[in-house]
Amino acid sequence: MKKRIGFIALTFLLKVNALHAQNIPAQELDRFNQERNRITRGGMFALGGWALGNFAVSGVGWARGEGSNKYFHMGNVLWNTVNLGLAIPGIVRSYRDKTDGFSYVKTLKYQNRAEKIYLFNAGLDVGYIMAGFALKGYAHKIVNRKDMMQGFGNSLLMQGGFLLLYDTGMFLAHHIHFRQRIRKPYPEMAFTGNGLYLKYSF
Repeated sequence: MKKRIGFIALTFLLKVNALHAQNIPAQELDRFNQERNRITRGGMFALGGWALGNFAVSGVGWARGEGSNKYFHMGNVLWNTVNLGLAIPGIVRSYRDKTDGFSYVKTLKYQNRAEKIYLFNAGLDVGYIMAGFALKGYAHKIVNRKDMMQGFGNSLLMQGGFLLLYDTGMFLAHHIHFRQRIRKPYPEMAFTGNGLYLKYSF
């Protein structure tokens, strides 16, 4: 009996969501997707700006540094070569991507994909930070590579820390934007002694 009630409730929620989707004007969906694209583009510019700043500062540090400091700046330059390689195509793609004419389902697909990518990347960023701590922790055990391991470890800590803030911030920016602009309805459902309680706000 409970399974049957749960199935009926789920079917009801799906139908209400479909009805809600139909009530969203096409112009509002277009505006949302344009804004989502601008948020992504802004993030790519921020990532590219971080990379260029690292090139300017750590390029000099790599050339003039000594000991672990030299490897720290080397790691920053190498790491941000990858960041810039991601940022430039991302910026170009953001100007080329078509954002008009998306259905509600297609809008959700792109929105969910963006959120999942940033969450996955945030998980990787935690791994980078842990790797940085590991390198620093083992540096004293390998005397002939101590400076290199400490320098690269510090670089991983800084770059991983920045990327964790970046990916978390981008996830929140997209997530909050979606909740505010699309206004997806939230059901409140609970089983009471007398039956099923369901409250749905539009």
